[in-house]
Amino acid sequence: MKKVLVLCTGNSCRSIIAEALINAFLEGVSAKSAGVNAKGKVNENAKKVLENKLGKKSNPEQFAEIEFL
Repeated sequence: MKKVLVLCTGNSCRSIIAEALINAFLEGVSAKSAGVNAKGKVNENAKKVLENKLGKKSNPEQFAEIEFL
């Protein structure tokens, strides 16, 4: 299994989206995301993008147990 670390500033939008899309669509690849100044919560627009691309209704609780670095 290949591992990918997606880094950005706040780890609330771009890296979250990249992690989710990599994990959803790339076989044999496991992604995690992190930020140099992590916000600790997922951006509302990121949730909308994931709902659109992955067809899942997201809610804040589903991200509660994820440790954002």
